[in-house]
Amino acid sequence: MQLPIDRVFKGIIYTIKGVFLPELSSPYARAQAIAISSILHNVMVRMASIDKLQLAQNNSLEEIFQRMERILSEHSNVFKEEDAKELLGEISQQLQTKYESNNPLADENCALKQMLEKVIEFLWTIKEAGGNETLKELHDSIRHFLKQEVEAELSLLSPIDMAGVSKGK
Repeated sequence: MQLPIDRVFKGIIYTIKGVFLPELSSPYARAQAIAISSILHNVMVRMASIDKLQLAQNNSLEEIFQRMERILSEHSNVFKEEDAKELLGEISQQLQTKYESNNPLADENCALKQMLEKVIEFLWTIKEAGGNETLKELHDSIRHFLKQEVEAELSLLSPIDMAGVSKGK
């Protein structure tokens, strides 16, 4: 029988706080144990919500790429057609890819973010050519996605109990 990962983390945290910490007499060692416990708690929280976060990110990125396909096909006068065809081909292939690994959600998330990098590079070449107004909607979508990603990451962090760490309690 395999224990769920959150129970493993809770057990480790409980052991640190309930068994090791009371036996430590050095304030430095106590502070280190508290910091480790806090870090493990953060990791546990992140792991519990990572699948939901990655699924939401993947859906948002797929929407952005579908919007980009539509915009590029409607505004071909703003960019080099061969560059757009190559990128559209890569996007289309990416959107059709099915991942069959141990962690397909994470693999897809990584691939979609790599594709986002290519899209951003492509948009910079268009901006340099003076076509930034035509693609403002796409720029805004990407900016919104990146803002949401940072906010989601920050929401998963809980601050280390610095008062407890500094006092060794």
